Amino acid sequence: MSAEAVATPKTVPAQSITLSRLLAQPEVTAGIVVAVLLLVLVFGSPFFLNANNLASLQTSIGPMVLLAIGMTVLFVTGTFDLSIGATMALAGLVATWLLSAGLPWQVAMIGGVGVGAIVGVFNGVLVSYVGLNPLIVTLGALYVLRGLVDLMIGGGRPQPWMYVSGPEVDPGYYAFGSLHIGPLHIILLLAIVLALGADVILRRHPIGRLLYLAGDNPDAARSLGIPVRRLQLAGFVLCGVLAAIAGMFIAARTGLASRHIGSGVELQIIIACLVGGASIAGGRGSVLGSVLGVLFITLVNNAFNLFEVAAEWQKVVVGSVLISVVVSDGWRSLRRARRGK
Repeated sequence: MSAEAVATPKTVPAQSITLSRLLAQPEVTAGIVVAVLLLVLVFGSPFFLNANNLASLQTSIGPMVLLAIGMTVLFVTGTFDLSIGATMALAGLVATWLLSAGLPWQVAMIGGVGVGAIVGVFNGVLVSYVGLNPLIVTLGALYVLRGLVDLMIGGGRPQPWMYVSGPEVDPGYYAFGSLHIGPLHIILLLAIVLALGADVILRRHPIGRLLYLAGDNPDAARSLGIPVRRLQLAGFVLCGVLAAIAGMFIAARTGLASRHIGSGVELQIIIACLVGGASIAGGRGSVLGSVLGVLFITLVNNAFNLFEVAAEWQKVVVGSVLISVVVSDGWRSLRRARRGK
């Protein structure tokens, strides 16, 4: 047998294994799916490239990316937060209430960010230091925060102080929701910058490696002196702060601090992170993958609207995607456990 004949079968499998490993990467899979969705929308709907639709996509993607950054960090550390939507609503209301009291927009936004930080500390202490289940803690926080939102509103109808535009209100806050730099909205630019920074930190900075170790095997990480509790607490605070910024932006963009801000966004962000490769078990995930997951969720919703599909089917599809990614995540975790044994 010639040398060429011996070399050929060894070279081809090596190339195929490399390709299969590449396609097995969640970021690559999510990127392919998003590219296909974009092609379907560009060639399937004459309204997709409409200026109004593209502007609407920007203002939808920007806040979602902010939420996905915080949720990705929590997934990496082995936990999650179901109260982000309620945090958005409460932060928007508090910031608007401070504006109505005559305070500058900077003070109002600091107050809204403070709300997110307080919620993050509350969730983080109970989960990381007390040891309670994050599902119970953050679900309870969701109900508490929604209750506080209802108490602030009172009768359930929009109150005069809930509007963020008018001659008596500092215009800086309203500008935050409408400012553009060229064709790009300020919230999208902010989300891109933060996502790039967070992705670099998770991939290349020592803090990122500590986060992955803390989520992958908390007991081993503690034995190595890694501050698992502090890392998880920091993740909850980051998640709460980013949720507050997203909520204040939506209130500023729409001109009204509505009680419905962030309603149902928790599951969408969880789906986006799982689609992008994050794991409920912890120790896995990337900001890039979660951003691609956000694009997937946003484009799917946009496709349903452009093709005039009933809202009930949107819920069916989103729920089916959630079940699929959770089952897939559980299967991958089981395979990892078997390989470890």
